[in-house]
Amino acid sequence: MILQAIPNLISPLIPLFILRLLAGKRLVYTADYLGEKVVAKIFFEPNYKRRWKRELQGVMTIAKSDVNTPDVIASFHEEGQGFACVLFEYIDMAETLGERCKQAADDKEKIEIFKQALITVAQLHDAGVYQKDIHLDNFLQF
Repeated sequence: MILQAIPNLISPLIPLFILRLLAGKRLVYTADYLGEKVVAKIFFEPNYKRRWKRELQGVMTIAKSDVNTPDVIASFHEEGQGFACVLFEYIDMAETLGERCKQAADDKEKIEIFKQALITVAQLHDAGVYQKDIHLDNFLQF
């Protein structure tokens, strides 16, 4: 599937690998865009505009804090299409804290990973970002 009909794209968005699908809400996948690997988040009906705007607002707020976050490459929405999209830079060699926890050698290492997650949550709260879906796979280490 090549997404050429998305408004404001100057090149096709070619999906590579699905990372997450939340039925009726969003699809997250890696893609090729302008010859670069990116992460695409497509927000679907219903309420896609609200979720898309909240995503952008959260990323902009995080970028102003001390928490690292991938850069937004592009964001687009066109009335009547029923979806909106955000493209993020793909960070090679990044892994989620959930992946790190599964690979942890012992409980001491797992505790350190949980500490890192809690510190990040505190930093996000200090910056005014409150995540409703907190789990280790929502935190990247890079």
